[in-house]
Amino acid sequence: MWGPSPKSRLSRRQALLLAAAVLPLRAERIKPKGPILCVLSDALTGVWYAQIGEIVQQLGYDGVDFTMMRGGAVEPDKSPVDEVRAFESVHGAGLECPIATTILVSPNEPWARNLLALAGMTGVGLIRCGLKRSNASVSTHQNAFGLAYFAHEYKTTVLVEAGSGGLYSPGDARQLIASLDPQSIGLALNSDCFAETSGITAGEIEAALPFVRAAVVSDFVTKDGVRESKPLGKGSVDFARMFGTLAKADFRGPITVERHYKTPDEPGMLTKDAEFMREQMRAAWPPTRQPAR
Repeated sequence: MWGPSPKSRLSRRQALLLAAAVLPLRAERIKPKGPILCVLSDALTGVWYAQIGEIVQQLGYDGVDFTMMRGGAVEPDKSPVDEVRAFESVHGAGLECPIATTILVSPNEPWARNLLALAGMTGVGLIRCGLKRSNASVSTHQNAFGLAYFAHEYKTTVLVEAGSGGLYSPGDARQLIASLDPQSIGLALNSDCFAETSGITAGEIEAALPFVRAAVVSDFVTKDGVRESKPLGKGSVDFARMFGTLAKADFRGPITVERHYKTPDEPGMLTKDAEFMREQMRAAWPPTRQPAR
């Protein structure tokens, strides 16, 4: 069977040995029973990863979506130590870390193997990758297969983000992964699909729903063709329709809040974003299926 050419910094054996050291950490995690409200670590400007767990708990979220990339919460060249410590910080605060975000577009990138290995072995079951319409090439499908191959090897799932703009549309993203193992690759549905200006139809979204394993939310308005980020509920995204659609499909994955707008009160606005999300979740999902805060 064909597999990606391993040009990773760690060999398969080294990655497995390193990940084995944190297996007890994964075993202690409880499988989530409903949607988990996460915040993207990049929204917490200047917060060291070791402090993130406690701060996120105070802000009203259930978990953290760590960025594992250059300039992110976990630098790839430090991932053998920092990735595990970051997850331990979140788990130690009693929170979840069900998803992480990377910009991986190929299995041949230097740190692809050990980022996926450590994530999978520490219970981070979903990894958002960087495959987009804006960076598509003749190798895209082969790269998607290669990332899914690694994901299968390390018992995790890579996700292609589906949305508008530079992202793959839900229909195109679904076609990209349709022939691949659904346990190893899926979709992360971006909330901009539910904006009035997205041009994405309800039928296209519905066809993609069986592949959706996570959701990513932010809000914006468009002025003169330029997108301007806004706090959640202050823009053009129809969150009631989004969450109603996800609830109807029995979605139980993580929901990541991204903050792209500028604010002098980051903690206060992130708390308001969490409160807005809670209201939407309570309206869409029965209380018995709501995750505990």
